[in-house]
Amino acid sequence: MTDQLWRTGKYIALICLTFVACTSAARADSPWPQFRGPNGDGIVEADVVPEALTGETIKWQTDMPGLGHASPIYYDGKIITTSEVEGRDARQVICVDADCGKVAWTHEEPFKETIGHHGFNSFAASTPAVDDDGIYVSWISGSDFILFALSHDGKEKWRHTIPCGFASKFGPGASPIALDGIVIMTNEHAGEKCFFLGVDAKTGKILWQTSRRTGLASYCTPKVYSPDGGPVQLIMASTEHGVVSFDPKTGKINWEMPCDFTLKTCASPVIAEGVVIVSAGKGSAGWETAAVRLPDVNKGEKPEILYRTDAKLPYVPTPLAVDDAFSLWNDAGVVTSIDAKTGKTNWAGRAGGSYFSSPLLIGGKIYNISREGEWVVLARDHFEMLATLRLPEGAHCTPAVVGDRVFIRTYGKLLCIGK
Repeated sequence: MTDQLWRTGKYIALICLTFVACTSAARADSPWPQFRGPNGDGIVEADVVPEALTGETIKWQTDMPGLGHASPIYYDGKIITTSEVEGRDARQVICVDADCGKVAWTHEEPFKETIGHHGFNSFAASTPAVDDDGIYVSWISGSDFILFALSHDGKEKWRHTIPCGFASKFGPGASPIALDGIVIMTNEHAGEKCFFLGVDAKTGKILWQTSRRTGLASYCTPKVYSPDGGPVQLIMASTEHGVVSFDPKTGKINWEMPCDFTLKTCASPVIAEGVVIVSAGKGSAGWETAAVRLPDVNKGEKPEILYRTDAKLPYVPTPLAVDDAFSLWNDAGVVTSIDAKTGKTNWAGRAGGSYFSSPLLIGGKIYNISREGEWVVLARDHFEMLATLRLPEGAHCTPAVVGDRVFIRTYGKLLCIGK
């Protein structure tokens, strides 16, 4: 809904709709527990996006207290995101009723600015994670790493503050995941102390901590990999270590594949056909890439780099695995589909705009939101722009899709839309 609609008689109708939604029975929708959803793959089977945004399709919008780049997550009828608080050095975890947009609770705390920070970034850039036991948030304050847990009603359960000498000229932004009762966070940067961390979700006990070398910051979210007949692994990427597989229960490194990157890793690893693709970049483009065959650790296999594509690479947006291909949506709006096993280009085209948000596959179509506020819809198996929808403002965040609704964090608002 645009601000203009709020100034019309439709305001009264929306208030009535909001009241009904807020007093309706709780939904039984599945969680959207982390960046890009349940599996971190950004794939949704249901066709839930409206063909146009109107006063009816935008169910509600809620103003945020400041800038934030954390993507929204969902659990048990509530949307959770984070935000800076405009006018003071504070930030909030914000819990919003998914049916009506009313703020249920906020958790606010002060912070110290980091050593280095990019103008496009915010101090509330990390996407939280959620499970049955709580909500998990990681921030950097000054040079300290922070990981803490909140209950589902916003009360703090546990906290870890670890001096690490955090340093990156682009500021912080890596996000946690919660897997089988363990909260897992990576902390790789140019400062003094880097590590992977696993924490018991219920008690806050540190279960393991794995040291990493210092280097350029990595902003990737670990990707869960569950091979047939093999142990669950987490796949991570960084400039210093290349592609890494580690055990989520112990933090033990299974294998590393150096990729000879010289630039930062922002886009998270994506897997298709037993191949993981990672990239590194600078400015507004990815410049380095590696597609690595995932080995069978039970058979003692070693990883290998299968190819390095010269396609237009993403720097910030995370690719999509669509069928047997990788869809690469780069920061300048060039979209390329490559065969996952060979790197051969299937199709390519320019969607236009500039992007930090990562694409989603919703109901068989590819969607992404530009920094200018255009929501672009593409076909999945060839380049064709099917539609564009105009949002009230731009976004850096990736939406959450829950049941028949889509939740979008724009620069200053949280929106709920649906057919």
